[in-house]
Amino acid sequence: MSRGTAADRRQDLIDAALRVIAREGVGGATTRAITREAGVSLGYFHYVFTSRDELITAVIDEVTDTDRFQGEEGGLAGRSAETDPAGVIEAGLNAYLDLLMASPHREQAMLELTLSALRMPDGQQQAKRQYEVYHRSAAEVLDAIARACGRSWATPVEDLAELLVVMTDGLTTTWLATRDSAAARRGARICAEAVTAHLEPDPVSTGPASLSHRR
Repeated sequence: MSRGTAADRRQDLIDAALRVIAREGVGGATTRAITREAGVSLGYFHYVFTSRDELITAVIDEVTDTDRFQGEEGGLAGRSAETDPAGVIEAGLNAYLDLLMASPHREQAMLELTLSALRMPDGQQQAKRQYEVYHRSAAEVLDAIARACGRSWATPVEDLAELLVVMTDGLTTTWLATRDSAAARRGARICAEAVTAHLEPDPVSTGPASLSHRR
């Protein structure tokens, strides 16, 4: 049986919907199937949500918010962006991979929801809003890294944020297909290095003093 507060009841149904969608697809995520998964009655469902569509929107919002690029909380706090910018991005990707590997059903459900949304009348806009959150999050992390380094990006941050989101999508779908965690971790490092290769050179390391050995 669900927990007591309104927020807890809402979360119970969101979690149940994620499990049903991952297992049976969006088409199988009927109100009856979700309430059965959550162990509650249909009346209980309608006390929390006005409709299945409202629940599905809540599910998308929940996973989108959780999947914001994890460098915002983990990478920047755990490493020095000044000395190891690639390490910050790698830490963020690995924090995301930790979430993926711990609860793969969440990302399976999100993939289902995104593809399903694209077939719905307003689905394109919904999917676009979802990815705008991802892009904005990635851009914020990249801006923070550049500030910490005292450097700038040679490529527009918006383009690098897009690249980082594309890479994250690739890591996600590949891991879901192969469950090769070691390969995913190696891929995270390569992705991080590919992005930070777009940082402008450090003026200190490229100044005249650093070239004296060539004389």
